[in-house]
Amino acid sequence: MSEDETPERGHRIAASPTIIRSWLQENEYADTSGDEDVFDLLFESDEGELSVRMIASDDSGWVLLVAHGDFGVPPEHAPAVLDTCNRINYQQLVGAVSFDAATPDVQCRFFLSHPPGALDRDVFCGVVEAWLGNSMRCLAALRQVADGKQTPEVATAWLEEVDDDSGEAD
Repeated sequence: MSEDETPERGHRIAASPTIIRSWLQENEYADTSGDEDVFDLLFESDEGELSVRMIASDDSGWVLLVAHGDFGVPPEHAPAVLDTCNRINYQQLVGAVSFDAATPDVQCRFFLSHPPGALDRDVFCGVVEAWLGNSMRCLAALRQVADGKQTPEVATAWLEEVDDDSGEAD
């Protein structure tokens, strides 16, 4: 399905893989998956690496975004990381964080639902940019707790300060 203009909204509507590929090309992000409906990306920041997987199910009408930090959680810090995940999920507006002590993996996720075959490009770009920024901040805070450098209270207070400084909602 090619991108179309909808006169009533002026937004471009297309199949989700088409929108994702276009977004990747515009931002010069490299997809390493080689799959038509799965996109793997790697972002680097001062806090470390963030691997992101986007999975599109255009027939069903959804895109799943999952980000992983490049750090593990020592068993002695697992309760504090889990507490921090719960605190973050309570205060944030975009996505959810989770911790699996069995792996020990920390993730940020977002599920974007759309009409099958008709993802709004502007909605996708806005949501993904907000979610990526949020994921990077959340994983930076969780890394500090996993390393034993911050308590859950201090880490989530820092996230609120960062959100206030950037003008975003907390």
